[in-house]
Amino acid sequence: MRYLKQHLVRTLMLIALPAVWTACGGLQQQTVPPQSIPLQDAAKSRGDLLYVSDIFSANVYVLSYPAGRLVQTLTGFSSPNGLCVDRSGDVFITDQAGQIVEYAHGGTSPIKTLGDKQYPIACSVDPTTGNLAVADESKNVSVYPNASGGPTTYSIPFVPVFCAYDDSGDLFADSSGAPGVPIAELQKGGSTFQIVHYNKPNRGEPAGLQWDGYHLAVGTASTYQRQCCGRIYRFTIRGLHGKPAGSMHLLGGLASFFIDGSTAVVATGFKNIALYHYPEGDRPTRVIKERFQSYSLVVSHAPSNR
Repeated sequence: MRYLKQHLVRTLMLIALPAVWTACGGLQQQTVPPQSIPLQDAAKSRGDLLYVSDIFSANVYVLSYPAGRLVQTLTGFSSPNGLCVDRSGDVFITDQAGQIVEYAHGGTSPIKTLGDKQYPIACSVDPTTGNLAVADESKNVSVYPNASGGPTTYSIPFVPVFCAYDDSGDLFADSSGAPGVPIAELQKGGSTFQIVHYNKPNRGEPAGLQWDGYHLAVGTASTYQRQCCGRIYRFTIRGLHGKPAGSMHLLGGLASFFIDGSTAVVATGFKNIALYHYPEGDRPTRVIKERFQSYSLVVSHAPSNR
């Protein structure tokens, strides 16, 4: 758990412009089970929703999407980190206390909780099988069949910070490294993670990983305080080789991102969320100002909009 906290605080400090972090006293542990503080009846909401984790307040915030109005607050976590969503709109929240909590779209209470003693960091759902992959701090990725039961655990040659399935069921994970961001792949039906060979960005901390339907999108945050800012690279993947397919520049900070069609929703790590045209980037088309520090986020579409 210490690795992710140190990595996150370091990354957010580095991508800050003149900002100075004061929240360095550590996270407060909570013992109450995950629950919800609703601002309206989100379960009856027919609209799309944006879920945002904040490990400093230990809450997950649910916003209307794309308007960005706070709908409800999910509480009772110790350190909610990565978020992922399946095709039905269910949202999974990894909590480094050792559990993965599943909520239905707009749900006000968990529908399932999975145990994970390996300090879960990030997650992704296989679109071909419904399997849930959970990257953890113990240099493992655990795969839960159909997002339930006991997992199959795969070792990986680094501490994974993000993970992502592609449309074929291949699983990717990345981490901090030098001179760039290392990526490993567990090919569908395979038994081991193998390093993907690609032209790594020369500098940067990992700041998101997702399959956009055509390419593997790899986010990096600047390693220099005044070298603005984040960038999302795209790679065509063939086996264990990646070929550059372009990149988009972000005007502000980047902690993680979620690609929703032609929109990149960016968690800046500060008190706003930025929406960009994807893959054009450059300047945000909309900025949602909030009172929390955004770290990870996903969009869950209402059933009528899928």
